Amino acid sequence: PVLSWQGKTPDIIIASYSQLKAFADSVNDGNSYEGKLIRLNVNIELGGANNPWTPIGSSSSAFAGTFDGNNHVISGLYISSGSNAGLFGKVNGGTIKNVTVKGSVSGSSSVAGVVGYLNAGNIIGCGNNADVSGSSGVGGVVGYVGGASTVSGCYNSGNVSGTTGYIGGVSGQHWRAGKLENCYNTGKVSGPASVGGVAGGHKAASPELVNCYNAGTVEDSAGYQNNIGALIGATRGTAENCYYLSTSSFAATGNKGDVDGAAKVDLVTETMLGSAFVSGDTNPKLAWESLISADKPVRPSFSEGTELSAKLSGYIKEAVKSSKTKAGLTSA
Repeated sequence: PVLSWQGKTPDIIIASYSQLKAFADSVNDGNSYEGKLIRLNVNIELGGANNPWTPIGSSSSAFAGTFDGNNHVISGLYISSGSNAGLFGKVNGGTIKNVTVKGSVSGSSSVAGVVGYLNAGNIIGCGNNADVSGSSGVGGVVGYVGGASTVSGCYNSGNVSGTTGYIGGVSGQHWRAGKLENCYNTGKVSGPASVGGVAGGHKAASPELVNCYNAGTVEDSAGYQNNIGALIGATRGTAENCYYLSTSSFAATGNKGDVDGAAKVDLVTETMLGSAFVSGDTNPKLAWESLISADKPVRPSFSEGTELSAKLSGYIKEAVKSSKTKAGLTSA
């Protein structure tokens, strides 16, 4: 069934492009899905530039539930818009996990492949193979991170570029306390200020960068050496057991130079990083990457039925009706 009950939590299963689109539209219409689990059961092809994607969640309507990609791939992601750009535009208190994206994303601020803007939430086991560009707060996996958020077990292999600042391979900008752990970057990262192979900037007093490495190229697009780092561009926080290659032109961090907990090495191996990593073809990879589905992706079919849309609409109407009843209001 599209909507089944497990305990008290509705488990919504997405198994087609139209169902994913209906879910996205529902979030953007104001339904946060707080406390709900959304699970992806297939690989999905979005259609690329011929079918631009509208990010799931915005500044006025953020996603607050749990989205489990179930180790599937969403390819053909194409976004060319303003702020809060990514597969998910804004996530507030929610969790995005186990999904990999491919395609092209461009925007202004808070731009990334997976989540543009994350506030007090989690991103776990996600990968970005999309090229990402923007102005500020640009990252492969997440653009802007606020609140006590965790980004764990994620990687970026796409090219990431920005025109202003806070540009990072995995995370563009961590504003408040938060952890970035067991992550890596192999893509090219470029920008004029606060540019880092893993994170562009950690602005809070005590964020943590733990068990991370960068094997990608970091470029200073302006040539001013304004907080350009092999791991982190600008930081007030700490690093623990993090590595970058000896071929790097930059120190571990742009504003502090080489710091405790960060080492320049000729080769990064999985034994340096712990159980979250395994051996890869060239560099260590995350253990979950071997679980990524190789199934043929489901492509958009605009004549496809809208079963999920109808069921979501019914579910949402009942939720609204219940809320009105509890508030002493009448509903049609």
